[in-house]
Amino acid sequence: AEKIAKFDPYDQNASSDWFDPEWMFGVTDGFDIVIGNPPYGDLLGKDVNKDSKEFVKKYYKYSTLSDISSPFVEKGVNLLKEHGTLIYIITFAITFNKDFSNTRKLLRDSFERIEVLTFDRDRCDIFESMSQSVSILKAFNYKAEERKGFYTSRMFRSTPDFCNIELSSADKYLLPIGVNFSSPHRLPKLGEKINVEILEKLIQNNKGKIADILKRGECTIWIRTSGNYWYNAWHREPYKSTEIKTISVYKDYCDFLIVLMNSSLFYFWFRIYGDGRDMNLDILEEFRIPTKDVILKYSILLKKVREKLMESLFSVFDSKRKRFLTSNIKDQIDLADFVLCKYLYGFNYNEVLHILDYDKEVRGGICLDNSIVKLVDQILSIKKQNPDEDTSHLEK
Repeated sequence: AEKIAKFDPYDQNASSDWFDPEWMFGVTDGFDIVIGNPPYGDLLGKDVNKDSKEFVKKYYKYSTLSDISSPFVEKGVNLLKEHGTLIYIITFAITFNKDFSNTRKLLRDSFERIEVLTFDRDRCDIFESMSQSVSILKAFNYKAEERKGFYTSRMFRSTPDFCNIELSSADKYLLPIGVNFSSPHRLPKLGEKINVEILEKLIQNNKGKIADILKRGECTIWIRTSGNYWYNAWHREPYKSTEIKTISVYKDYCDFLIVLMNSSLFYFWFRIYGDGRDMNLDILEEFRIPTKDVILKYSILLKKVREKLMESLFSVFDSKRKRFLTSNIKDQIDLADFVLCKYLYGFNYNEVLHILDYDKEVRGGICLDNSIVKLVDQILSIKKQNPDEDTSHLEK
């Protein structure tokens, strides 16, 4: 009673440790819009918040206890009136973290359309005084009869033009592929139409996945379990680190997988499904691969590409800081992608160039040998004028 008596609705600088919409705002049937920037992180896991953790566990059935922002989403939804809108600046974990699966299901089941725009912390100025990777969550038309689902942007490396951000429907591409919102999942960060076209081809044209070829004791590959701008894999141990792990694969797939895990195509997949840093095993295992016959058909070429790639990578190893200056050999990464995308995955030239140029702000853009780029431009120009024109003589 004392807190209620002291509450001044006209003091815009005051805060309170209680909330009653009817007393504070005269609202009894919910708000038209809820806007917020809830706290992020594992705050409920701290000893000082044991009571809060038990409270959330008891009253918030769609919320994870691993991130404090999750119950804030559920609370925001419950504060809305019919046809209301929820808008949050929230942790970017709302997309990739499987702990948020029930939170995303709540949103999917409650609104006509949900939009999620995601921004990397390095070069996106969402906040003036801090660097933080975030998503902007916008959920429209609460309790609508129609359900259009989630629409997501790509994960931006630099601040985009907010008036021209492209979104694509994401419901079809949850990871693991084929699950729905009732199962633990990751939400893809899609964006432009061509990203969806590439992802669709990658999934539909390649039924096998990396999980199928992992096997102990035949061929060992060393991988770095964290990335950011680059992911790497090697045929031998590069240096001692807790972040360097090993995986084993069938021998016939070894060269292919080393080339793949250094590629921009692999980076593209992890930008869609991951946190932009860690090489999560479940995302790795779900990556689609061609048939064994296709891989064996190009085995000699893959071996040559792998050997050249490894030679180039180790030539730019900074032994003092224990890191590879992979950006210095982007031309070799591009060559590996050209072989993978064109011959093993069957992408068209526009799609190949898009992969090579993905996140050019931090990966340097297309660095492929100029003679190959000119040839690709020539083929694209011919196909643009006449899609049925035979260009096989140029592609040999």
